[in-house]
Amino acid sequence: MLILSAVGFGVIPLLFNNLKNDFREQKLLYLGVFLFLAVSLLSVFVSENPIERGFYGAFGRNTGFLSYFLLATIFLAATHLTSENAFKKIVKSLVAAGLFNVAYSILASTGNDIFTWTNTSNAVMGTFGNSNFIGAFMGMFIGALCVLLVESLGQTRKAIFFLVTICLSFYVVFLSDALQGLLVSVFGVALVLFFYLRSNPTLYKFSSIYLISGFIFSLIGLAGILNKGPLASLLYKPSITFRWEYWSAGLNMGVRNPVLGVGIDSYGSNYRTYRNESATVFPGVDVTTDAAHNVFIDVFAGTGIIGFASYLIIILIVLRYAFSYIKMSKSFDPVFLALFIPWLGYQLQSIISINQLGLAVWGWVLGGAVVGYVKSRPKLPSNKPTETNSKVKKKNEGGASQMLSAGTALSVFALVAVGILIALPPFVADAKMRSIMNGKSDSATLISHAKAFPVDTNRINRGIVALANSGFNVQAAELALYGTSRFPNDYASWYSLYELSGPGTPDSEVYRKKLHEIDPFNPKYFEK
Repeated sequence: MLILSAVGFGVIPLLFNNLKNDFREQKLLYLGVFLFLAVSLLSVFVSENPIERGFYGAFGRNTGFLSYFLLATIFLAATHLTSENAFKKIVKSLVAAGLFNVAYSILASTGNDIFTWTNTSNAVMGTFGNSNFIGAFMGMFIGALCVLLVESLGQTRKAIFFLVTICLSFYVVFLSDALQGLLVSVFGVALVLFFYLRSNPTLYKFSSIYLISGFIFSLIGLAGILNKGPLASLLYKPSITFRWEYWSAGLNMGVRNPVLGVGIDSYGSNYRTYRNESATVFPGVDVTTDAAHNVFIDVFAGTGIIGFASYLIIILIVLRYAFSYIKMSKSFDPVFLALFIPWLGYQLQSIISINQLGLAVWGWVLGGAVVGYVKSRPKLPSNKPTETNSKVKKKNEGGASQMLSAGTALSVFALVAVGILIALPPFVADAKMRSIMNGKSDSATLISHAKAFPVDTNRINRGIVALANSGFNVQAAELALYGTSRFPNDYASWYSLYELSGPGTPDSEVYRKKLHEIDPFNPKYFEK
């Protein structure tokens, strides 16, 4: 988030250079983005949680208003790109990130990880800190590599390089043990093959049959994921059932708070309250989550129907641009496809996963680049599958570089600094808390840092546990009270008060009732 904030604020002056014309040309897109951000910001203020929770987001996720604002700015900035070199640089950056993660993941699989992750499984995590996320990213990467492989056919060395890299990337997907990684990878490969068939005059007639067959196979695969059909034994995982319960809780949040939701990135504080009774059986009464494991449902839960609709509009507009270009040109355009197919892969994984910033930044940049690329293409005839677009490439290959005015350049540097300063507080607070938890600190210092801005339930509750374990029960109870005052629905703080109050006391009964209100299906807090 810190780096994203520097980049996101830095591109704002570039957006204002030609804002009036851009808004006129892409009115619906800008309105969708502005409406989404406006509703997200309003949800921050109507949430029962402190403003800083909605602004910065939950600990470890940081997908609050600030992150979405930054993602939206780089998305809009990417729609301004016009030269083919700019789009190629995005593809090259994706390839560079993918190659680094392939090398790092294979190194980590040999027991030589350069980071000391808290890893409860043997699955690799790449630079994403989670096996599911590295799997999904590898799927996006494989889609881009397959496009580049097709482009390099006839160039033996390049083709061998891409083929070997694809094989190594699939190996990383295997090491991640992430179903979403496999799904996104297969999805990307299948799409590349479709566009290749579509662009080849001798194979063009088979593209429709291939598409229909792919759709049927997708339905069989979906049935397998849901533990039905012949592929159930290969594709079904118990985590799918978990996700259904997580999705249901998020849908309940949005349905019961349709206008502005429960507050952006406030899913975790509300999960116990809105989950179904069946969730207490499987995944379990004490199993919780801070995300719906579905970006669309997360947005719906956090911002309500208006926020969800505006988010969906942004995605549909990108699809409209992409489909208009696909309809316009039947050639195999490697730049367009290397942007579009990984973007589709990101959207696919967002249906079954969390909006992790390392993935989200690629999703938003690629989406904006798809819009920018299509905007920069001249009209082409749609009835020539073998068209090479040589004239188009020659016209757009270089793109004359433009020098920024002194005022714009100064604005960029100033806003980069502003972005760093805005995103710095949670980074500093977490770093200080980590050093305190790993060292020896007095109770006053621990409490002070647990309450540091921006206040966060994770730091508060870690502080409570540390104080209680050190015998400072009074201070632990006071910190728990502070936690409940800032986060009225925080289960952990109320639970700490319940445990510290002692069984059978009047305070204990008060806290039991509150816990029952927060977690209505938990039998531990039923009235006896």
